[in-house]
Amino acid sequence: MKSQRDTSSWIKYFGTGTKLVVSDIQAKLDPSKMQVLPPSTEQDGKVTHICLIEDFYPNVIKVTWEDGTKSAEENAVQEEIWPPGDNQPSYSISSWLAVDKNSNKNYRCKYQHESKEGFVPIESSDVTDSFMHRTAYLIYIVLLLKSTMYYVIVLFFIYRMQSPIKHRGKKP
Repeated sequence: MKSQRDTSSWIKYFGTGTKLVVSDIQAKLDPSKMQVLPPSTEQDGKVTHICLIEDFYPNVIKVTWEDGTKSAEENAVQEEIWPPGDNQPSYSISSWLAVDKNSNKNYRCKYQHESKEGFVPIESSDVTDSFMHRTAYLIYIVLLLKSTMYYVIVLFFIYRMQSPIKHRGKKP
């Protein structure tokens, strides 16, 4: 009599929207290839943040936006996953979030992938403003020092020109 294998334990049932990828390639997601681009220029009182995640595999990933602990998905646009390039088993995705220009909320791009999950923080514009103010301050100091040097040089030549005039009529 031929022995039959019980395959009932192999069958798995998933909910709708679930995607199963079976591959011999190991899952990967490189945090160094994730970034939130600086906000776009203002348009109609809103700015747009773009979260870009590159070089991940498999192509099953969830990208969402949060404000602290609350979801900010009502203003988010999820892009399609970009297919891999020639002979490279990696994918890319982007997500956009449009927010009020004057919003002081701390938005974060959240990712969930088979290999890891976490947040890609948006760099604050305060860092950029601070850098610009510091740069302007240093330029001001350099120009002030330059003006002072010119003043000293001009003063020196004026003194040298007046010195012989004072001593012409006097005997040594």
